[in-house]
Amino acid sequence: SGSTPAVKWEDGSFQTESLDILYELDRRYSSAGRDDHKPHRHPLLAPDHLKEDIRRIVRSFREIFPRNTRPSSRSAFLFRGSGVLPREEFEATLDSTDALLAESKGPFFLGEKITLADIAWVPFLERYSIQLPLLYENLYPRDATRWPNLARFYDALESEIDASGYYARVQGDLQSWAKVLASAGYGNAGHAPKLLEQYGDKNCHLAPSYSEERGGSEESRKTLWRQYRELNTGYADETCHTPREEAAAKIIRNHAAIVKDATRFITAAPEDADTALKMITTAIQSELDPLEAARELRTALERRGQSQDDQSGVLLQVTLDVSKYLQSRICVPRDMGALPAFEYRRCLEAIIRIL
Repeated sequence: SGSTPAVKWEDGSFQTESLDILYELDRRYSSAGRDDHKPHRHPLLAPDHLKEDIRRIVRSFREIFPRNTRPSSRSAFLFRGSGVLPREEFEATLDSTDALLAESKGPFFLGEKITLADIAWVPFLERYSIQLPLLYENLYPRDATRWPNLARFYDALESEIDASGYYARVQGDLQSWAKVLASAGYGNAGHAPKLLEQYGDKNCHLAPSYSEERGGSEESRKTLWRQYRELNTGYADETCHTPREEAAAKIIRNHAAIVKDATRFITAAPEDADTALKMITTAIQSELDPLEAARELRTALERRGQSQDDQSGVLLQVTLDVSKYLQSRICVPRDMGALPAFEYRRCLEAIIRIL
């Protein structure tokens, strides 16, 4: 029928409408919906005693978010006509959302555990947390001094074990959402807005809670990844024990396609791009600090430059070019989730800096 989203179940039947699909996924694949011989540890996302509350929270979304806006899958509720909505409408939306969250006894809409109500809101609140600060100065949905309940909600999404599938697989990131917003055609009637230049990766209101700017570390991110793997036993790739390993695995699985695409954008022989990508992947999955891994990579490239294999040092330049290509082309969460992508970007930044 062309309706989206749509799911085809194992029995061949189709289902549309987001909430109906989520309820059915919950029924089929949560712990309460699984057979004993197929153990699974996912909590029930729509317990019977909360179903009416879930529908109430979802209905509230339609009442709270701006109306009569241009549709968009990646920049929704931002544009009306050919322009950005006025700041006051965004502030009213954030005020009402914060007030709704204040009614809860936990960080999520219905308490301490994530439910389908949160899942219905998350895609839009996530994009707002990044895209609104790019449109209006000092408009930060994660500002705990103005919207404390929203700030708590965002932090819980990036730390609670029940939400681990979000930060491991689903969450986008600053660079990807900024790129979308700066492109014509995503709800802006072909007129991409001018983004503020005062934002940056180091802005604590834009950085995820697991970043160094917010007190995170690589070790704490490894712990978050372990939470995800433990909750998804049988689903998470058993070979990927850290976010960096997961990022490297994504490159390995798509190696040939990446090499082919890279040579469209950089001047390099396919065999050199292939070798460079393999060496970059080794550095990403290394247990060394990203800067130390990048220094080892440079040493290996310099050794090649002194050998018969690469007397002109071509491979070092190709490796730098491929690293810049990888940095610019990744789209999160299309290519990987936010947590592995965070480490992927850290490693590439180190490689580019050292080379």
